[in-house]
Amino acid sequence: PTVQELLQRKDDNNKWDFVVMNEHTQAPARQSTREELQSTLLQHYAPLITSNNPKATIIFVETAAYRLQGINNSQDLGTTSQFQQKVREGIQSYIQVLQHDNKTTTISAQMAPVGTAFLHVHNDNY
Repeated sequence: PTVQELLQRKDDNNKWDFVVMNEHTQAPARQSTREELQSTLLQHYAPLITSNNPKATIIFVETAAYRLQGINNSQDLGTTSQFQQKVREGIQSYIQVLQHDNKTTTISAQMAPVGTAFLHVHNDNY
């Protein structure tokens, strides 16, 4: 089934309490793709999720920055620490737009700081 098919099921046995989402690592770190996803979240995902369960919570997985600086066309994102900070800021912007800029629905959103945990391991080992 598609995401839409899963989320549009309305019977009590198929309501989603949590919807876990993640993005490609570089997307939340870049302003242009960050803004694109903010718009998609507001226009498509928030209404779809709240139509299934108005009390659902979106959990954004904060992905880990690349361990090696500059790989996969990420030279402009800085060091691993700088890159991770940009990813974190992007995820926080998604939460902000859903909770404060969303005029049609109220939706709960949180971040699972997986990337920050990986950064601590990286910093302890490099």
